[in-house]
Amino acid sequence: SDIMDFDTLDVIGNQFNPSAGQSDYLVQLTPFTKDSLVVFNRKSIHLMSGVSGTLSDVKTNVVTTEIGCSARKSVVQVADQIMFLSDQGLYAITFIDEYNLRGTGMPISETIQPFIDRINQKYVHLSCAVYFDNRYWIALPLNSEEGLATTKLNTIIVYSFLNGGFESIDSVNSENFAIRELIVGKEGSQNALYLTTEEGGVHKVDGADGGDVVSMSAGQAVPETIAVVSQCTTRQYDADTADRKMFARSELHIKSSDQGLSDGDISFITEDPDSTTSATSISTLLGSTLPANEDSSIRLGVRKRGFGIQTDFKPTAGRPFLRAVKIDARVTDRSTTSIS
Repeated sequence: SDIMDFDTLDVIGNQFNPSAGQSDYLVQLTPFTKDSLVVFNRKSIHLMSGVSGTLSDVKTNVVTTEIGCSARKSVVQVADQIMFLSDQGLYAITFIDEYNLRGTGMPISETIQPFIDRINQKYVHLSCAVYFDNRYWIALPLNSEEGLATTKLNTIIVYSFLNGGFESIDSVNSENFAIRELIVGKEGSQNALYLTTEEGGVHKVDGADGGDVVSMSAGQAVPETIAVVSQCTTRQYDADTADRKMFARSELHIKSSDQGLSDGDISFITEDPDSTTSATSISTLLGSTLPANEDSSIRLGVRKRGFGIQTDFKPTAGRPFLRAVKIDARVTDRSTTSIS
């Protein structure tokens, strides 16, 4: 527009519609290579090239019309990928070379689809994300497991690029705690992850051992400490075969934090037939709790048949690290019968 006259526009140089003829609208623009932009629409993704000059010289190419972006602040570029949230889940488009992008056909959030299905689509546009410590952190408005709808960002899902999968789903156990933004800030010589809340608070993520120390209202003199309830359920192990297996033994490598001793309950969940073993505590297996800053390789029997098995670990004291899980399995009922 002209200076001091915002109603007077250069029509040729200041208007461009990357989704003409479609019931679509713009959500976010992200820089790509030297003079290109990735255009995230609600139902499609486009690549605009030649944006360093006038818009009359811009060319646009369609990356995909199958998915779009549902939250502007969920778009984050990490190395050769651009992560974003769509209606179907979390996706990534990848740089093939300096001038080309490739869309992924399957969401990277497929393994946690039950949680993606709980996103309140009326408020999904509030979602925000950030890249920190080799992880993609995204705050989402998740409805409760009972179906109670939420209007706030109440859950953070963490995707690890080192492990190539999701490693944590975190929330504060309070209906009054609502996330507004995720921010990476510098603390001394190190970066740290902070979140701001609708209540006017600024909180450091993983800033304290023990409970969640949170403020529920602006200017609260004494913060509230809420106990951390954690649980780790592994993926299902099937030994890469459809046959029924006998799961005999398991081994878990667990380490206590530096601040305190650890204890927890271990159980196993099998499928076909469906069953859950009785929980066994670390203190029962070791004869005592696991001391601070100590680790142990805990072995226990499973003795369950089934198609697949999961390990369920619920800490009851301290903040133990579950480093590794191993389960021994062998295929059963492999005898053959000759028929004449």
